[in-house]
Amino acid sequence: MEVGEAKEEAGVEAGVEDGFAGDTPGKPLMLRGASFSNNNDEESVDGDAAASAAASPSKSGIASTVTAECRDFEVCFEPYTAKTDAGAALRKEGFKLADPNGNGLCSLAEIEGFVLQTLLKAYPRDKVFKSMEKGRDLFDAFRPCYIKAFNDAKDYKSDTGAVIAGTKKSTADDFVSFGEFRLMCAYLCIYARTYDAFSLVDGGGSGRVGDDRKIDKAEWAAGYVDTIGHGFVGLEVSGRTATRMP
Repeated sequence: MEVGEAKEEAGVEAGVEDGFAGDTPGKPLMLRGASFSNNNDEESVDGDAAASAAASPSKSGIASTVTAECRDFEVCFEPYTAKTDAGAALRKEGFKLADPNGNGLCSLAEIEGFVLQTLLKAYPRDKVFKSMEKGRDLFDAFRPCYIKAFNDAKDYKSDTGAVIAGTKKSTADDFVSFGEFRLMCAYLCIYARTYDAFSLVDGGGSGRVGDDRKIDKAEWAAGYVDTIGHGFVGLEVSGRTATRMP
């Protein structure tokens, strides 16, 4: 999976699933420099990376620095971004899981429920070591990403500002609709990849124990080289001549 330059502007129609003109059919919407640009309620997204690319060298020849933990998370949600019949069917089932009351709108809590159930299904509790629950561990590890993905996706489609019946002041922009669900799944992967890179620098290495979710100058200087294979173009460019600083 890589992050690349935006190539096509997206046309949006209210009430339908998000459609990105120029997306490569059959391939999931993913990173290489994930470039999203707003222009009159449209967004540009490059969608030309396959799931297997997460574990492969980037187009620049730099080996992947993505952790196995992050790849295990991404592989659960990348299929939801594919512009195929199978991807569309998967999104319909996934949205039902995320919208248990069937009102067509998903709150952050409901999105988190979808993420957790998807991970638990993919990685069920170990039958021998019952205390080991990889799905729950992955959910907890990447939980800081979910509100970011939710907030970016829920604002994608235009909002008339009309207050939703049964609420005091909520509008469509307060929830993720089916038309925003594909993009929300893409953002889950993008922010998971970002957080994975951040965590490699924060605290001076892999793992999150003792991390303060802040990167100081010393941590950055010592650790940013470990993230140049995460698919972020700026870091790849820097990494071509980078040397680890003392």
